[in-house]
Amino acid sequence: MSRSTIGRVFALLLALGVFAAACGDSGTDSSSSSEAPATTAAPSTTAATTTEAPSTEAPSTTADGGDAMAGPGLEEVPTVTLGLAYGVTDPALESLTSAAIEAVQAVADLAREAGLDVNVVIEDTAGDPAQGVDAANKLVAQGASCILGEARSSVSTPIVAVAREAQIPQISWGSTSPALTTIDDNDFFFRTVLSDAVQGQVAADYLYNTLGYRSATVIVQNDAYGVGLGNAFEDAFTALGGEIKSRTDIDSGTTDMSAEVDKVVADGSDVIYTVLFGPEFIPFVTELDQADAASVQKMFLADAEATPDASAGVEDIVVGLSGLKPAGGDLSAFATYFNEQTGTDTAPFTEFSWDAAVMCLASAAAANSNDPVAIRDAIRPTMNDGTQYTYNQIGDLLHAAHNGEDVDYVGAGSTLDIDANGDVVPANATYSVWSFDDTGAPVDGEILTYQG
Repeated sequence: MSRSTIGRVFALLLALGVFAAACGDSGTDSSSSSEAPATTAAPSTTAATTTEAPSTEAPSTTADGGDAMAGPGLEEVPTVTLGLAYGVTDPALESLTSAAIEAVQAVADLAREAGLDVNVVIEDTAGDPAQGVDAANKLVAQGASCILGEARSSVSTPIVAVAREAQIPQISWGSTSPALTTIDDNDFFFRTVLSDAVQGQVAADYLYNTLGYRSATVIVQNDAYGVGLGNAFEDAFTALGGEIKSRTDIDSGTTDMSAEVDKVVADGSDVIYTVLFGPEFIPFVTELDQADAASVQKMFLADAEATPDASAGVEDIVVGLSGLKPAGGDLSAFATYFNEQTGTDTAPFTEFSWDAAVMCLASAAAANSNDPVAIRDAIRPTMNDGTQYTYNQIGDLLHAAHNGEDVDYVGAGSTLDIDANGDVVPANATYSVWSFDDTGAPVDGEILTYQG
């Protein structure tokens, strides 16, 4: 029985004279309200895909998301809107993006079960910088508390200016360009995935020290991601004593790879370090196979190719090729949990999209607000120090953060400590040596740990 109900019964007894000798009604109601403050839902648009939060009470436990904790309800936090600037129709990353969206929806569902009101709005960037800016502006107009995205560094880069001007935290789950570390963001750009300044070092160390390669040809996408990773790899490989025989930056949309293939074959390097998205990778590997099949086996790939979109139609050529991509330390456990929550399988970078959603929602719970600046200010305290919570303890994390406890979210993709630049601190970062199986699917393999 609530305190307000007890008060009404007590008043009734007084009226019946049972306590005639007692003093009169005190006039004080000691009960407190747990209702959430009124909020205004984000306006709908025809371009956006919106998932409204169900109107339900917080259960005593969160299904598979950790036990709900006693204390002030998350219902008092105003509706938090996750604005997704994702490449829904990006031809190079469609399968990857689909799983990434599933991750956000699953986190939102777990948060709702814990009592937090969450709205998810999706705007398609198509993997294009100009359309990315348009998508971000639409999310701002719809009251986004955070902008999640984008995957491509070349699309995230112009979105930074939109987020900075609107003072909304932007949390990228796939943009790895080192240039984003020092971009002018007024501390509104964060990411859950490591900078390629680290991946380039890990790849160089693996190829030089573990596999024993001493010369390399470098083929990269001519965009912020490819150029940044290519530079990081070159610097690290030559610092170890390796030789870069040639470097070629390939423009998006290039289909005739004859000149590039001729150069690669002529180089005769120990390894061909290749960083290309599917639309460029497929014609390159096809022409290389036709020119010199032995050279195909020299290729070492990156995260750009770690998607079925990059092997479509060339499965028989790429089978067995391996590469490197950022990855959580216990991929199989997260994949199992993700499948339990969504009924679907993970893809590369799914864990980082999951973490981006958690970063925003846990910070909103800690701030007791859907105000973007308040969320921004709560990100580092919520991610960096305190009692640790993992990806399968979302309910516990949200309640603890909202109750003012010191929390530290340990992400599915990394430890997720955030530095002064909004980057993930690279200590003990993990990478997967993945490979294509005979169906063209990327399969995780050996896990490498960056020692710094």
